[in-house]
Amino acid sequence: TGAGRYTARYRHAGAAVLVSRTLVIDHDVFQPGEYPELERLLYAALDDARGTLTLSREEAAVGH
Repeated sequence: TGAGRYTARYRHAGAAVLVSRTLVIDHDVFQPGEYPELERLLYAALDDARGTLTLSREEAAVGH
């Protein structure tokens, strides 16, 4: 958005899932007309943080 950017990266590392989140807000002050863009940006981060990650174990295929 014009308010900034949010990125989230998820990576499987052994028995762990590593999460990297970056929230960049482009301005110190927002005018009232810019509030909807700022709200979308903040909710993107909030929705991601509240999200549920489901892992499943895949059985390895045995070659013949």
